[in-house]
Amino acid sequence: MEKRPFVWMFLACAAGILAGHTSLPVLLLPGLGVSGLLLYKKRKLRYLVLAIVTVFVVGFLREYGHDARLRGLQERLCRQENTDKLKIQGLIIQTKEGEKSYQYRVHHCRVLAGTTVLSIPDIILYQSKQNSVIPKGEGTFVQAEGCLRFPERARNDGGFDERKYDYGAGIFASMFPERVEEEKAPGRSVCLEMEAAVYRFAWRIKSDCRLFYNNVLGTKEAGMVSAVCLGTKEAVGASMEETFRATGISHVLAISGVHISIIGFMVLSLLGKGNFSLNIQFIIGFLAVLLFAIGTGGTGSALRAAIMFGVYLGSVAIGRSYDGLSAMALAGLILLFWEPNQLYSLSFQFSFAAVTGVFGAKEWILHKYRTLHPLLQTLIISGTLYLVTLPLIWWYQWQVALYSLLLNLVVIPLVTPLLGFGLVGGVLGILEVPVISNFLVHFSGGAAFLIAWLAEHYLCLPGSCIVIGHPPLWELWLYLVALVMAYMISYYRKNFMIILGMVVFIPAAALIPHQNRNQVTFLDVGQGDGIVMETKEGSTFVVDGGSSDEKEVGIHILKPFLTYHGKKRVDVWFVSHLDEDHVSGLLELMEKKYPIGRLCFLDTVEADPRFRQVCQLAGKRKIPISFLKDGQQFVLGQLQITVLGRKSEDVNDSSLALLVRFPKEKKAFWLGGDMSMEVEGQLIDEIKGIRDEKDTLIMKANHHGSNGSNSTELIETLHPQGIVISCGKHNRYGHPGKEATARMKKAGIPYVVTMDSGQVRLGCD
Repeated sequence: MEKRPFVWMFLACAAGILAGHTSLPVLLLPGLGVSGLLLYKKRKLRYLVLAIVTVFVVGFLREYGHDARLRGLQERLCRQENTDKLKIQGLIIQTKEGEKSYQYRVHHCRVLAGTTVLSIPDIILYQSKQNSVIPKGEGTFVQAEGCLRFPERARNDGGFDERKYDYGAGIFASMFPERVEEEKAPGRSVCLEMEAAVYRFAWRIKSDCRLFYNNVLGTKEAGMVSAVCLGTKEAVGASMEETFRATGISHVLAISGVHISIIGFMVLSLLGKGNFSLNIQFIIGFLAVLLFAIGTGGTGSALRAAIMFGVYLGSVAIGRSYDGLSAMALAGLILLFWEPNQLYSLSFQFSFAAVTGVFGAKEWILHKYRTLHPLLQTLIISGTLYLVTLPLIWWYQWQVALYSLLLNLVVIPLVTPLLGFGLVGGVLGILEVPVISNFLVHFSGGAAFLIAWLAEHYLCLPGSCIVIGHPPLWELWLYLVALVMAYMISYYRKNFMIILGMVVFIPAAALIPHQNRNQVTFLDVGQGDGIVMETKEGSTFVVDGGSSDEKEVGIHILKPFLTYHGKKRVDVWFVSHLDEDHVSGLLELMEKKYPIGRLCFLDTVEADPRFRQVCQLAGKRKIPISFLKDGQQFVLGQLQITVLGRKSEDVNDSSLALLVRFPKEKKAFWLGGDMSMEVEGQLIDEIKGIRDEKDTLIMKANHHGSNGSNSTELIETLHPQGIVISCGKHNRYGHPGKEATARMKKAGIPYVVTMDSGQVRLGCD
């Protein structure tokens, strides 16, 4: 490490950013200062220690200043937005196409609010396809008017953390503009016009290539070739992207070192056949990979690979040896100084962890196993890569693809023909060289088809993807300590079998069950209901699960939450009634074949015509159905459940109501669906007979806190210690109702609303 100052500086810069973000400088700075004093007398380390301290402080100040600027801009714009519409000007540098809308990333943004002009980081413009008025795509200067929307934190466990993702990608806010037009203001700088020309050139090539792929190949193959060659992952589709993620080969769709090296050496090979000098070849080669990295989205992994390739070419040009770890560290310093929040993005972390694993393993082999068979060398590198990136997969994805190591040994070699033939074929197709271009693109499509086929059939293997849940921090640190110790023992004893043994041991360790808790979580599903009950025995029960304003609530909220908590299936799913805001997520998961042990409905549900669809889908998935009766009591594990309900022509009044008790913990929960005051009044006597006053009871407000529910009589009978109201922001029903919340306040019962707080989790231990 002493000979690699860039590595030390990169680690120090990352530590400085971490300290600035988490308020840890009090702990980290003194420790680094003591280390500096101890090492200062050693001449060889004197300047290195000073460099580390300097970069650490710079990293801390850069992060602190960066975050402070973002917060200041956000507060200022929020104040300004209350009075005037905001006008945004900037350059489109990235476009994405969704099912119903276009997404444009705008760079060099300026906000014009009255006489105020502010420079802000990138924003995202959304436009519906029906109203889109931006025909030129990337490289176009635009002007938009509307309200800025700032990214939010995840509102449920396992939910998408929009703020972390956007800030890590350098995105400050988004806008659904009321008006968009092309900006034709004169007097821009030459550099800005040149940058716009580069993006226009890259966009035209991408558009023409993608059109050619669509004309020659099928939809699936064309989408994969476009994703790998052009960086347009949206062409693959959410289903295929999820399949790649579950099989541990999602890196194939991310522009990274494999893609950059293939492009770079292809360009150098072509230039080598001409009479160009070596330096000219290197300059053109570096510019080519840099253009490819920027033109395909400019992700952190792509830019990291492009910088490292440039360092490699520079080292060859000046006759110096190339050190991969130092090149990686230099790339990291450049990227973190440009955008410190990248440090917290999965793309950045995974990219740098993978490179560290690969170059570390190569160096290990070079020093210890030079005579080792190439196949075993490949296994060591692949095993190291698997072990180094596993903590990130564990932390962010909560599931492990057990055989991904073997799958990658087959898939990665297929990326070369897919990318190489796809790019060359696409360019020849643009140049109208029909026979050769069609042949090359078909060959590329064949490689894409084979990769997709392998991924889909991989999931058919037993235990192919093990759900292990989000780990406690101590387990992650324990794993990292064990990994470092194993590598040290393996290194000094010259026994690579220890590493390969860890590759086998870790999947087995992943099967060890985690400690479960008695807890109930009221999810923030927007305008709807979704309650998950977990027990110490490992059982999982869900009540409702739907939304009328959140799209794909089952895929984006319910399933991620269950996976985050290590749940492989739902044992029993209770449904209060069949309105969309209570059942849409359940239907989505049933369509996706998510394992569900049993469905439970009130016995009056058969009168609802919508039940036929549910019954057919349950029969198709072989999920048994139980019909519950008013007054019925039963035990599930350690839960005692009492069923209440009335038959009514009104669907809401026919809701299944449950009083769920954790008898040992003396905790109870009232879950009453959407019943009205009329039905609440009919159930009062029954509730009095089953309500144990020794229990601490939490009430889920009926009908999302509607004024027509949650009567004073019900609240007094249940006598809850707290009330949870589940509803969505700006819902058209006015939930929660002012009269209902006034009754809760009058009774002295504290309440919380999911649209304000996000999920509400209550432990019962």
